Parts: sequence; C-alpha cells; structure tokens
Amino acid sequence: MGDIAKIGHRAAFTAQALATMGADPEWDRALTKFLTCEARARAQEEYGEWAQRNEAIVRSFALLEHRFGKDWKRHPDAAAEAAQLNADSRASDDRLQVGYFAPFWASQQELMTTPAPTLAAALFKAAMIELHDVWNAGEDDLAGFAIIEADLSRFTGEA
Repeated sequence: MGDIAKIGHRAAFTAQALATMGADPEWDRALTKFLTCEARARAQEEYGEWAQRNEAIVRSFALLEHRFGKDWKRHPDAAAEAAQLNADSRASDDRLQVGYFAPFWASQQELMTTPAPTLAAALFKAAMIELHDVWNAGEDDLAGFAIIEADLSRFTGEA
C-alpha cells in the first residue's frame, strides 16, 4: 500500500515539473525523459514485475523460517534453497538496476545539465537535484550547485 505522504509529495513534484514545460523543446525533451524514466522505475519498485518477484522471494524466506525454525540460516537442509533465493534476488535487483534505474539516473544527469529555460524550471531542477541526491552522483559534488547557480544567475542578470 502506498504511503499517502509520498504520494502527495510525488504528485506535487510532478505538477511542479509539468508546469515548466512549453518554454524550450530541449528542456521539454529532457524533462519528459526524466519523468517517464522515474515513473517506470517507481512502478517496478511498487507494483511491477520486480516488486512481485521480490515479494515472492520474501515469502519464500519466511517459509524457510517456518519449515526450519528461527535459526533456519544455520540449518544444512535450508542452505541450498536459501542460496538459490539469494541468487534470484541479486539477479532480480540487477535487472531492475540495468533496465530501470540506470536509465533513470542517466535522465537525472541529462536534466541537470540542460539549461533551465525559466525560473520555474530552475527551481524544479534544484528540487530534483536535492530530492534525488543528483548533486553527489558524479565525481564533482559541486557540479549540481554550479549548474543551479548558473541557471539562477541568468535570471537575475548576474551571469
């Protein structure tokens, strides 16, 4: 079940993003890519194939505890089954990362480096960088700050 606070926050974040569209085709393309990648990644996490697979793995671990007791991890008969479940979990996580989160992270970087066409876009970009910790996703932790500073300076005439 969804967390109502998270749902409200995501709705406001998405509305803020959509309000920035229409001023610049390059910004619109990068923003559309970001929003669609974010939606796909979150859907997989919450109710997609990955979420269903993860839930099945969690249930299987619970069944191991039911069958072998509280110390099931030390039970020799549970070892092979647990190893397979762990391997399945890692493979599922890898598919989620490669198929959904890697494109999402790339879209964050692309949006961060796309010049904001309006003050609203710059403020959204600053929120996106903070919310998703994009500022520390690369080698230069100050890159996000410098980009926001450049965007804002253009709008205040300081550039």
